[in-house]
Amino acid sequence: MSKKGSGILFLILGFAGLVAAVMLLISGIFKMTRGFEALSVVQSPGEVAVQIDEAQTYTLWHDYRTMHGGSTVLHPPALPGGFTFILVRDSDGVEFALDPTRSNSRISSPKRDAVEVGTFAPSMPGPYTLRVSCTGAEARIFSLVEGNILGGMAQFGLRTVLACLLGFLGLVLLILGIVFMLLKPKAKPPPSPLQG
Repeated sequence: MSKKGSGILFLILGFAGLVAAVMLLISGIFKMTRGFEALSVVQSPGEVAVQIDEAQTYTLWHDYRTMHGGSTVLHPPALPGGFTFILVRDSDGVEFALDPTRSNSRISSPKRDAVEVGTFAPSMPGPYTLRVSCTGAEARIFSLVEGNILGGMAQFGLRTVLACLLGFLGLVLLILGIVFMLLKPKAKPPPSPLQG
């Protein structure tokens, strides 16, 4: 293959590597931000329908500062006792209990401040019902989101590392392609004089 042909190949591979790195980073950001968007919001005591798209971990948050019913709801972050949380699969009534959190993770945004309550692990996709009951406890707002914050951050970190490696490789290939394109072909030696 000629130097120019190699240069074009390196340019194409380098550009593809850079594009792939950017797409990987953007998809990681999109995936992580989905962990902050509520699938369903429920005020206790009460229940709400939830559409589960895949069997994975779902996190329940106590939204102690949020907008609900057109007004700002503000409570202390600590959740009082007396709450029960159940996720019920609508098709057969199978119940999934809440696994209480051990991390006390928090999220904060202009729309809401929340502290993690625990996680559910539904075994298959489909329609579910989230039921929150309380005995002697004041009403609170809860939201259910896809994934968990620690797992989401770990996945985002891994995607970022892979995107950086892919981007570096793409940059190296791009530079090699430019170098090969700028190299001039070797001059041919003049023909030797014919000897009589």
